Amino acid sequence: MSTADLQAIEGRSPVIEPFLSLKQVGKVYETPRGPFTVLEDISLEVGEGEFVCIIGHSGCGKSTLLNMVAGFTKPTSGEILLQSKKVTRPGPDRMVVFQNYSLLPWLTALGNVALAIRSVYPELSRSERHKIAMEHLELVGLADAAHKKPQRLSGGMRQRVSIARALSIRPQVLILDEPFGALDVLTREELQEELLHIWREHRVTVLMITHEIDEAIF
Repeated sequence: MSTADLQAIEGRSPVIEPFLSLKQVGKVYETPRGPFTVLEDISLEVGEGEFVCIIGHSGCGKSTLLNMVAGFTKPTSGEILLQSKKVTRPGPDRMVVFQNYSLLPWLTALGNVALAIRSVYPELSRSERHKIAMEHLELVGLADAAHKKPQRLSGGMRQRVSIARALSIRPQVLILDEPFGALDVLTREELQEELLHIWREHRVTVLMITHEIDEAIF
């Protein structure tokens, strides 16, 4: 019998565990001058389907925090839990969209998305991967550019491909590392609107960092 069952029998409301939990997380790097503390005693709880922005100036440790949530680096102290399971390495349940797009230049937009799907769902047929990839390119308004390679796409279009690729594998957490920082103002505002629309439709849990106060409020 689970703790929730016991609480129900006793007439108490069950305790709902946070979807994503950071518990007293710290990160210290060793340098020639000695230990350098980047983050200390960071605690945060994120509910399933929430859109959470972390704001701070450059160099304050925002990206370090997201890299630990993604599993790229490990905390020096504390722990990070996703659905009560400790995060120890990268996984398809957490997808990252970086500022610099990170697309493979020899693949088309469709190829970049399909490759991510194949790496997570190798049992799918080529036609199934193609269908899912096209659905997500349509989601970000890039169906007409599916067969173009990254060098033929604008910065905003490349970032749309990155978002489509991340969403195509159905992650539990979408991690955005200043995804619009390299874009012009008009393109950034357009993509902010699209991202919120996608979030409202799919309710994926989003953790995003930015140094723009206006963007965080939006």
